[in-house]
Amino acid sequence: MARMLMREGEPSLYEESIARRGQHVLWYSSNACICLSDHGRVDPNCLKCFGQGFKYYPITSARHIIWGVTTGTAVINIPNKYKIKSINKVLLNRNDLVSVLSFTDNSFTLSSVPKKGVKWTLDYENSFETIYDGPCEYSGNGIIYVPIQIENVNGVFPGVLTEVSEIRNVTQSTIIPVNSYWRNQILINAAMVDINDTIEVSCKYISSLIFLLSGINPKQRLSDQLIAQQAIAQMSFPGTYHVGRGDIIACLTAETKDSVIGINNGAVYKLPYFKIAQILKIEDRYGEITDYTLVRENEIVWGDRIPSRFAITFTYHPAFSVLDELPNLRYSEDKIYPKKVFIKKFDSFNYAGKVLKIYDPNTDDLGLIESPVSIEEQGGLI
Repeated sequence: MARMLMREGEPSLYEESIARRGQHVLWYSSNACICLSDHGRVDPNCLKCFGQGFKYYPITSARHIIWGVTTGTAVINIPNKYKIKSINKVLLNRNDLVSVLSFTDNSFTLSSVPKKGVKWTLDYENSFETIYDGPCEYSGNGIIYVPIQIENVNGVFPGVLTEVSEIRNVTQSTIIPVNSYWRNQILINAAMVDINDTIEVSCKYISSLIFLLSGINPKQRLSDQLIAQQAIAQMSFPGTYHVGRGDIIACLTAETKDSVIGINNGAVYKLPYFKIAQILKIEDRYGEITDYTLVRENEIVWGDRIPSRFAITFTYHPAFSVLDELPNLRYSEDKIYPKKVFIKKFDSFNYAGKVLKIYDPNTDDLGLIESPVSIEEQGGLI
C-alpha cells in the first residue's frame, strides 16, 4: 500500500499560508506614557501622547525561524526577503546545536563544514528595516516624499520611516534639519529649499507585513467571554511574533470614508483616526478650504485661512486595537503554530461629553477638552 508522506510542521510552512491569504498591515507596539498617574488618569495636556495615555511606535524586528538543506559548504545563504539582525541558535538535524562564526544580512557561516543534504534550522531575530540613501521629491509646504514603497497586484503600500539620518540639499550644498517624519514623508522648514532643488536623504524604513484578518465565529461572540463580545474580528500572524494587548494594526489594503465636524481655535487640527489616507474636501461657512497641509498621519496644519468651525471629508486606513490572544492555542508536538488575537476598531478619543478640538503646540490647551458649549454646538463625528 502506498504511504502518504507529510511535510514537517515548520513555522515557515504556516507563515506561507498566512502570506497567501493575508492583508498588508502596519504593526505598531503600544507603550504607556509617563503622564499616567498611579490611578490610571491621563494628563490631557501631555505633549508626548496628547492626552491618550499611550504612544505607538512601529516594530522594527521580530523572532523568526526558517530551515533548509546544506549544500556541503560552511556558508549558508537565506532568501533576500529575510534579514538577519542577530542569531539565537542554529540546529542541524533538528537537535544538534552548532556554533556560528559570523553572519551577514542574508547568510551565516558555521564553525565546521556540515555534510551535504543535512537539514539546518535557523532561529534568529529578523530585521524589518531597510536602508535607503538616494534622491527624494520635494512637493512644497515643507513636505518631502521618500520613494520607499511596495508595488504588487494588491496595490501600492508606502513604507514607514524609522530613522532619518540626513537630508541634503544638493543644489544649495546644505544640510536640512528634520522637523518630524511619518510613513514615507518628512516635514522640514519650507524656507530651506526651493521647489526645483535636488534633495537626497539617508534613512531607514520598514515595509508592510502580511497578517490574516478575518471575522469572528458567532458562537465565539455569544460566549461568556467579555473580550470576544467586544471584538469585531480576529487576526492570525506568525507564532514567533509578540503581538500584545493594546498594539495597533493598520490595514493598508482597505480605505474607509468618513466625515468630521470640528471647532477650531488653533493652527493645527488632529483627526481622531490613526492613519489618514487622503483628504477629499474641507469647507466652512465661506466655502471650500484648500490652503492646508496634512502632516504626521492625522494632523492638519492650516495656511493663512483658519476656520472657526468646519466640515471635513476624508478616507482613512482602518486601524484595530489588539484585545487578547485566543484561548485555544496549541504549543504541543514541539511545533510553533500561528497565533491568533481578538481585535476591535481603534478609537482615539472618547465620544461622551467631548469636543473634537484643534490644539496649538505653543499653548497648554491641547487635544480633547471638556465641552465649553452646548450639545448642539459640539463638534464630533457626523
